[in-house]
Amino acid sequence: MTAVLSNLFFSSSARKTLVYYSGFCFLFLLTYLALVSTISFFHFLLDHEMRVIERWLTMNAWETLVLAKAVAAFIILKALHLNNYLVTGGVDLLKKSELAPERKALALIFYLGVFFSAMAFQFGQVVLNERGMDYVLTSYLGSMLFYLIDFFVIFNLIHHNPLQRRRQKVLLCLALPALFLLSTKSAMPYVDKQSLFLALHFGSMTALMAKAHNNTGNILFYSLLIIGPMSVLFGVDLVWADDYSKYLYPSHTPILGVLLIWLTGFIYYFRTNHPG
Repeated sequence: MTAVLSNLFFSSSARKTLVYYSGFCFLFLLTYLALVSTISFFHFLLDHEMRVIERWLTMNAWETLVLAKAVAAFIILKALHLNNYLVTGGVDLLKKSELAPERKALALIFYLGVFFSAMAFQFGQVVLNERGMDYVLTSYLGSMLFYLIDFFVIFNLIHHNPLQRRRQKVLLCLALPALFLLSTKSAMPYVDKQSLFLALHFGSMTALMAKAHNNTGNILFYSLLIIGPMSVLFGVDLVWADDYSKYLYPSHTPILGVLLIWLTGFIYYFRTNHPG
């Protein structure tokens, strides 16, 4: 009976991955709340006004979010190691993984970047941001690390809880983004127009890992060439939106067009069989 349920729903390995990742998401929220509360507490001790506190939290939001994720990742991976002394360290796993991206993954990334930019300029009425590009590095790195820390945790979990059946991989590829979106929206309920790309980026990186689970280069280059540039150029920034981006967010860009670009790109990626 247990075997039947595992085939229909989640296997033992998939359940372990989900439990640990759920714990990571919970610890992220808990740590983020603790950091925000502590920072606010010290500001109140200094008799700062609420608007001053809100501005400080906004301007330092990326540092706070990334720190909260890093702390959560450290605790979860330590727990994974304590429960199994045969677990390989995260750094060692990265060294053994394929750091060079696949050629078809690079083609996919190039396609997504070029066609999204073309559509944004064609239909989105892209306007130069007169406020300039302050905090470019913070936006670029923060946007990337926000996803990469999650996938560092997932990469470790999947390596130590390998999945054999395709059905289990598909179920996990649906469950992990759901947990990510839930935790992100809980931490940042103000995220609105960037929600589409929140789902697209995490879903894309999940698909890349599912197809080539030992290739971390695919995920790294996707974040370097898609997530970071879209944040600093087109205002797809979860925290600051287009406040400090090169161009104002092209709000008239058709959502269906964006979805079709990503769908077409990944159809090519999954149907192409040439190596590397």
